[in-house]
Amino acid sequence: MDKTVAALMVAMVASVMAIPLAYLAGKGSAESSISAAVEDELARTRSAQEGQLAALRQELAETTLEQERASNSTREALWKAGISVEPESTDDGAGNAPVSTPVSQITFEVFDGFAIGTSYEQIAKAVGSSGELKLNIQDEDGSSTRQFAWEWTADDGTPGKMELFFVDGLLQDKSYKG
Repeated sequence: MDKTVAALMVAMVASVMAIPLAYLAGKGSAESSISAAVEDELARTRSAQEGQLAALRQELAETTLEQERASNSTREALWKAGISVEPESTDDGAGNAPVSTPVSQITFEVFDGFAIGTSYEQIAKAVGSSGELKLNIQDEDGSSTRQFAWEWTADDGTPGKMELFFVDGLLQDKSYKG
């Protein structure tokens, strides 16, 4: 956005500087010259933004597909090894699905404050939500590996997601997009 604003300002300054020259040279209306220059710059800017947006959408689609393939490969390998990867039931005992608590935007600063070794309970309390259990692996030796995700929509409409991996209830790995 900064480059767009700068380009628009340059076009406006150039157009304003053209006013005296157009007036002195008697080459028609300075106002129409400014309007044409601004319209041209807006069209170039709009075209550039549409190209950038298309490239970002393509990159997002490729990344999502890549993540999905990796997740499927991991699940298949674990399944072949005889390890359960299905989430535990979290209903209320009466067969009702859990109601997830809405998560307000989680800032990067909050995410960054979660140190490796922090307990799941501490993080759930700090966030104000238990998150969604995405992966639950119970090993024969009694240890567990769990992945939880928290998703939200920022004030500007941008989706955000935090994924945390816990081994025996303690944070081992984390990722953030927001």
